[in-house]
Amino acid sequence: MKKILVIPSWYPSISNKGSGIFFLEQNRLMTNDFEIRVLAGVKKVNISRFRKLFNTISFLIIRSVKIREIKDFYVEPPRVYGFEFEYGINILRKKNYQRVIESYLKAFSGIYCEWKPDFIHAHDIYLGGIIAMYISRKFRIPFIISQHNYIWFNTYRFEYADIKNALNEAEKILPVSQYILKNILSQGVKCEYIVTGNYVDDSLYTLPEVTGEKSQFRILFIGRNSIEKDIPTLIKTIREFDNRCVTKNYCFIIIGSFSAGKHETFNELKDLEGRGNLIYHDYIDRLRMAEIMHNSDVLFSTSISESFGLAACEAMMCGLPVVSANSGGFDDIYEPGVNGLKTNKGDYLALADSLIRIKTGEVKFDPVSIRESVRSRYGTLAFKSRLSDIYNSINA
Repeated sequence: MKKILVIPSWYPSISNKGSGIFFLEQNRLMTNDFEIRVLAGVKKVNISRFRKLFNTISFLIIRSVKIREIKDFYVEPPRVYGFEFEYGINILRKKNYQRVIESYLKAFSGIYCEWKPDFIHAHDIYLGGIIAMYISRKFRIPFIISQHNYIWFNTYRFEYADIKNALNEAEKILPVSQYILKNILSQGVKCEYIVTGNYVDDSLYTLPEVTGEKSQFRILFIGRNSIEKDIPTLIKTIREFDNRCVTKNYCFIIIGSFSAGKHETFNELKDLEGRGNLIYHDYIDRLRMAEIMHNSDVLFSTSISESFGLAACEAMMCGLPVVSANSGGFDDIYEPGVNGLKTNKGDYLALADSLIRIKTGEVKFDPVSIRESVRSRYGTLAFKSRLSDIYNSINA
């Protein structure tokens, strides 16, 4: 059985179980056929200025770093080698960057004495892929990188060099979409790649039971409060839909990290919230998310940039059509006439019109066909087979 060390750029912890949950699910998917272990570090917070100064001086003189093993912090199984590291003086970005890498090298040195992986699977180039590269150079262990996010190459020079080197030195790059692949290749990176998509658990995201006619048309939006999600277009779409909707038997369900500034962000939609046409949720766990999708009629997205569109794929797995702006990664899962409708970025009139057409029945979709359009590519059997082939192709 091959031994694989996974280095995620972020990972579910006891305090944030939703962070990187898809990394955890991928790991668990593969544990029957491969020996999977995880290396994950977290920055120690609330250390004194004197301690930061001491850390900086000791690092400059003898390249010394301090780490502390932490147990029961990250979600298991599979086993996680969790550790805590410290920063130096905040303004010394390059030195702190190097400290993190040295901390991971020190943590891995302790693992290597008792357990030697055949190769490393890093998730996201920054910092997981970069750390994998430095471990690979020192211990002669091959590595692969799954790239889940758009890479911003206009960063610090020392980071840019490491990003390019890691992409070129990896045995394989696994971008989750053609959109991310183009992003990588646009920088002149010459690497062996396989576009993998993301794994969606088709035993969790299932077709809902057939029930009677619903009293409300329920429209689901999932996303954080960020520039990429284009919240201004979201608000315009909701208002336009309401203006055009003759009967107000609908409800927009907004799920995302809006709680801190919700009332400011959605201030102009307070009348809809007051009459029950708009409700909010913050963090929703996976089981509850599947239940909400089962009780929804359509998912829509105003994003201007999506690396893959995991929420859209999960919704499709539940038989929901998806109305989305042209966001890049959505193209990989979108099948015209089968699983949804696509509009131009920022076109709130077209987004609202698409939702109206689905509500009135002018456009209809078959839930079984919607589900099959993604299950055959990203469901349990399909994704496990694809990743197993990749894992078995890596020579230790």
